[in-house]
Amino acid sequence: MKFAESYRHHYGLLVANFSKRFGLVYLGIIEDAVQYSMEQSLSKWSRGVAPENQIGWLYRVAFRFILREIDKQKKERPFDVLDPTNEVLEQTKTDEIFLENELADSFLRMFFISCDKRIPAESQLVFTLKSLCGFETEALSIRLFVSKDNVYKRYQRAKAFLQQNYTDFDTLTTTDLNDRVTDVLNVLYLMFTEGYLSSHPDKAIRRDLCEEALRLTFVLVNNPIGNKPQCHALAALMLFNLARLTGRKSKSGLLLLEEQNRQLWDASYIQSGMYYLQLSAQGEQISRYHLEAGIAAEHCMSPSFAQTNWQAIIDAYELLDSVSPSPMHLINKAIAIAEHNGPEKALAMLEQSEPPSWLICSYYWYAVLADLHFRCKELTEAKSNASRALELATSPHVSALLRKRFNKYKS
Repeated sequence: MKFAESYRHHYGLLVANFSKRFGLVYLGIIEDAVQYSMEQSLSKWSRGVAPENQIGWLYRVAFRFILREIDKQKKERPFDVLDPTNEVLEQTKTDEIFLENELADSFLRMFFISCDKRIPAESQLVFTLKSLCGFETEALSIRLFVSKDNVYKRYQRAKAFLQQNYTDFDTLTTTDLNDRVTDVLNVLYLMFTEGYLSSHPDKAIRRDLCEEALRLTFVLVNNPIGNKPQCHALAALMLFNLARLTGRKSKSGLLLLEEQNRQLWDASYIQSGMYYLQLSAQGEQISRYHLEAGIAAEHCMSPSFAQTNWQAIIDAYELLDSVSPSPMHLINKAIAIAEHNGPEKALAMLEQSEPPSWLICSYYWYAVLADLHFRCKELTEAKSNASRALELATSPHVSALLRKRFNKYKS
């Protein structure tokens, strides 16, 4: 496992486990400790062979750091510092602490604790992705269409609340857990999305992040609290999109959907996706994940780009916008309309809309407008929108993909 992947994989597991054992009152120390252990590993492992039990090594380094910092605080403020119980320290002495299943259990528990309804949804999301999934502030800013300062404020708001109002997972009722499932799914969805089209400057696709999001979704689905249609639908969506990863990139960069070799798509993932999509149909309610999974299934099952059932996709986006309204659904629907009914109709629909401020600060809006104007032979508008899209592109990989798309119309 590469260091960057190891960092992301272990970071959240360790933060979650230490938070469970020491309490969120020590979250600041815990995050510093895990960060310190990662820095130490980068320094020491690069000079030789990494230890076989990487998570155990990181745990021991971070654990010692936490104890030192707590001891230091006790000396400086003896009446203000909570003392970790002997039970916690005894538990930490056993090798069983390094078992992945225990760490994974702590990880999922922290997801539910972080998704407290008393915390604003946007702050829940930022805190969970940053503290548990190791997301950088810049990546969150890009993915959530907000400023980095806004990301920081949301994170601090959630962190302060959880430190002051910590709830042990075991005290959460079934009602509490059910109420939080939707928010947990949203975190997993965004985690997968960042892997599918990464904002990382060096990685267009982060398969490890996609697979981790799917793994956690399976952990949830296999738990009674997550054995729900919307959870099955999210699993299906991830499987369909994972199936296409091998065909989304070549040596020259990301590939457009119409360029992809469908023979490279993973049939086993598609088959598993269909299984979970069928499971998701057993409920009476329909979620955004049902509809997005249905759209992904249409793409996966189409023999070619030209044979795609665009009308079914248009219908799905219309229903999706009624179930979970978002201007992004309008843009994606316009793309489908352009393929089915022509670019003129799609462009007219977008020009009649009033996009929110966050969307007109996104490359995606201008990229779609540029594409439609090019196809309508309106070159002045096309070039203007193309230029703006390239200015706002979130990574070199996105820039390269946009240039490829726009250059297609110049030939």
